[in-house]
Amino acid sequence: MKKSNYNIFVEVSPVETLVFNGITKRFFKISSENIPHLLDVLEFPDKYIHKEEYINLVSRLNDNGFIVNDNIDEMEILRKLFISYKESPEYSLMILSTYSCNFSCWYCIQRHQNENLNESTIQKIEKHISKYLTENNIKSFQISWFGGEPLLNFKAIRKICTFAQKLCNKKGISYSSGITTNGSLITPYMAIEMKELGFKDFQITIDGIKDNHNKTRYNAVIPDSYSLILNNIKLLAETIPNVEITIRFNFTHQNLNDLIVDQLDSELNSVIDKVEVLFRKVWQELDSSELTNKVGIILKKFQDKGYKVLHDYDNFKLTSCYVEQTHYNAIFPDGTVDKCSNVDISETRGYLSDSGDIIWNTFPDENTVNIFNHPSDCAECPYLPLCMGPCPKHRKTYLFDGKIHCYVENKDRIFSDEIKNFSLLNLK
Repeated sequence: MKKSNYNIFVEVSPVETLVFNGITKRFFKISSENIPHLLDVLEFPDKYIHKEEYINLVSRLNDNGFIVNDNIDEMEILRKLFISYKESPEYSLMILSTYSCNFSCWYCIQRHQNENLNESTIQKIEKHISKYLTENNIKSFQISWFGGEPLLNFKAIRKICTFAQKLCNKKGISYSSGITTNGSLITPYMAIEMKELGFKDFQITIDGIKDNHNKTRYNAVIPDSYSLILNNIKLLAETIPNVEITIRFNFTHQNLNDLIVDQLDSELNSVIDKVEVLFRKVWQELDSSELTNKVGIILKKFQDKGYKVLHDYDNFKLTSCYVEQTHYNAIFPDGTVDKCSNVDISETRGYLSDSGDIIWNTFPDENTVNIFNHPSDCAECPYLPLCMGPCPKHRKTYLFDGKIHCYVENKDRIFSDEIKNFSLLNLK
């Protein structure tokens, strides 16, 4: 036997250390004074396995992935899982129905403009879906709607979803639809339509407590978007039987307030089983341990109230970003195409032809180079299963001297802080 390459030691106090495995996500706490002895057991497990007083310890370390059998190649396990995910016969198509929005959130990366899917582009999308599903032997198809605010162009959503749903039913292909929306435009009739159109997943953003949220998301006709959005979340939960609604809190040090727990619960407790909570730092905000630790405390309060809370380490991380899937594309409102939905509409690298084919002006070859087929810092990094390398869009930025280099500054602190939060949420 041998030690895992992905054992991580996190000091949680001057006298206590958290021992965490990046692949299995198992962890335990140990007195810091016993760390040298544990390190010896991990380094030389065969020396201890036959000692009666250590048999149970070595067995438990093995069962939880801190020690692995000599024939186990953990990097190869990660590579095979990555390839399986990358080549899965599931087509994930993101469609931006519009580049317009009814709010002007200060941190938004998009330059909103009056660009919408028109009838000509809708027809190209329908042809694309029909050809792609058939030519690539797709078994599962998911449309993810994005914008701008996608519900500003619900007419296009309705038409494409109706087409896709009928096509998939005819071909025996699994179908679903999801949407990222600010939630302010949902009506009772629209909720019923979305149920019929196969919508299962919603991501809806809240910007902190009511006062903070309404200072960020408002317009001339919606001064209190907080109340409106929460009412619409309840509407969706009560209308769509198996819906999953992710409430995404975009946080900064200014809007991070634990009062949000009771405030939100007072409105949504009746639909608690259909709501999950996700926290994401606004990209302009500087990262800090104080900020991350505060998030952990708030997440724990949500969990104690009975809400499902989401953490990045909950599931096995198969890639740094879903765009690494072979069968993934993003279609923009003007009919242009890219692998990444976060590029500006003016920078997209492909377009849909009249026959529904994707024509690449510049082939997105960043997906051909990854951390498993190219030399990288990742190969020796204990945080690999928690990170899976640089974003595909920016990977070339970190590719020099014949090697993919690490993109994470202060990585020991950043990953340690998140491991602490994960353990806080998963203590038995």
